[in-house]
Amino acid sequence: MMTPFELIDLSMTSSRTKRSVIIFSRLKPRFRVSLRFWFEPDIIIGGHRKEWRYSWTSDRYKDRPTTRYIFSKNQFKDCMNWFESMKEVIGGRICSMAVLRMDMLITDWLRLQQNSIENVKIGIGRPEHVKYFLETIRVTGIFDLMIAMSEKDSLFEFPEGSYTLLMEYICFEQLLRINSPKIILRHSYFKNREINGFLKNWMACESHLELFGINLSGPEAVNEIMDLPYEVTTDPDVLKKFKDYSFYPNVTRAFKIKRYDGKIAIVCVGYQKIFDLPWVYSLCMVIH
Repeated sequence: MMTPFELIDLSMTSSRTKRSVIIFSRLKPRFRVSLRFWFEPDIIIGGHRKEWRYSWTSDRYKDRPTTRYIFSKNQFKDCMNWFESMKEVIGGRICSMAVLRMDMLITDWLRLQQNSIENVKIGIGRPEHVKYFLETIRVTGIFDLMIAMSEKDSLFEFPEGSYTLLMEYICFEQLLRINSPKIILRHSYFKNREINGFLKNWMACESHLELFGINLSGPEAVNEIMDLPYEVTTDPDVLKKFKDYSFYPNVTRAFKIKRYDGKIAIVCVGYQKIFDLPWVYSLCMVIH
């Protein structure tokens, strides 16, 4: 079985060979492509239990066996051009993307390649650039926004979509303004009574969340947070709903809360790992 390095090298021998490699890749796609526009751009090609990486760098002396370093004075532009010329050889589609500083030029370039993507992480960016990205590219998985938003920034609305919004460093008032149906918060340790109030807002039909997760101060927080009408459940048919979310797979006990319109949510509290965070106590609510 040829590696991505071997396929790409083969495709570069002639135009005819490249066409043959492209046909082969279409018939039997075997790789997932991820793009990192961080300090230096990388294209990561993932296979079964192994990754191969192309990295554009200004350092001539870097060397790793599973990374091919390409010396460049204009790394990001050269990375984009390389992908455009080789995308059909390696599978043709970017599944995930991490961008240190988002701007409209990156969004426009990605739109020329495809109109949707699974997972996106953004480190820095102006709110209007974030909104433009979501209005232009359909995100189907996790939209990880690492930006610390100010009170003014939080006033813009996130466009509707099926993505899960992963955010950090926001206050309770900002949370109430966000209209995304799936929200996971990191580094936002709200007071227990604020989380309790947020759950009560949902019960009063003032929120239409389908998924909500947040870090807690510890296991004792549940006593104040769940100071509201609930029913304890250990029913496996109810708890299996959490298996839809890989960061809450092993729930054995949860609270059922009911909204005024009859809709049911299940809430669990446990020592869980949320994405790339360390193990922490956290709360998760999903609609049943």
